[in-house]
Amino acid sequence: MKTREEDERNTPKYVVIDDYPWPPVWQPDAVRSALRYEPDPDDVFVNSYPKCGTTWVQNICLELMYGKSPAAGGQELLLLSPMLDYVGAEEVKKLPRPRLIKTHFRYGQMNFAAADKILLVVRNPKDCLVSYFYHHKAFKQYEFENGSFDDFYDLFVHRANQQLGHADYFDFHESWLPHLDDNNVLLLVYEQMLLDLPLAVRRIAKFLGGAAKERADDPALFGQIVERCTLKEMKGDDSRFFPAEILTGATPFIRKGVAKDWVNHLT
Repeated sequence: MKTREEDERNTPKYVVIDDYPWPPVWQPDAVRSALRYEPDPDDVFVNSYPKCGTTWVQNICLELMYGKSPAAGGQELLLLSPMLDYVGAEEVKKLPRPRLIKTHFRYGQMNFAAADKILLVVRNPKDCLVSYFYHHKAFKQYEFENGSFDDFYDLFVHRANQQLGHADYFDFHESWLPHLDDNNVLLLVYEQMLLDLPLAVRRIAKFLGGAAKERADDPALFGQIVERCTLKEMKGDDSRFFPAEILTGATPFIRKGVAKDWVNHLT
């Protein structure tokens, strides 16, 4: 394990574990156990490159699977649907089944072939870049509150750098391309969800089946779920998703939730 070396640029902190970059507070034991994780038959994974809609889809799945909304004070989304490589396999296995698990893994990093259901969320790389920049400013762990967009752009676009937690956007998506039609994968496109959220929620419910489909088939309940899962509603309180003490306050965790914000940052 090693940490970022300082250079002339103001770069976000990260940590390298077994030759792969992770966010700076990730621990080797948790990461290694996550990569060895063997899914149980009813595990549900929400997987994406960071800032492509993971939290949004988690929130939808939480409502559909359990009839729950994340709340501050011990019921944050981080605890109800943990990030496998952050908490480690042992902590995830303690959760009641069926589990809702968050990952940002490339295909092949863990045994996704054995997973029952994987919701793969993708987003325009230009909007992902902008959102990931502000994400690094939002969390204290990166020590990037005063970082510049130009420096972050270089790290995101130049694939050889490998100096961002969870590595390269393009490599991530290349790894998943051969598996988009796998029976256990549902592809969700962020921009399409913005255009028609009710359709996206129905697709997710049908894919999940069971209690999720039953909730979506109840017209009144379905309308409530869609309303609670709009980005406008989710932007109301960041503490529902992450404890306030780990955030800088420089920018909200859910900042805009729009498409084509990149035009305000790129020429």
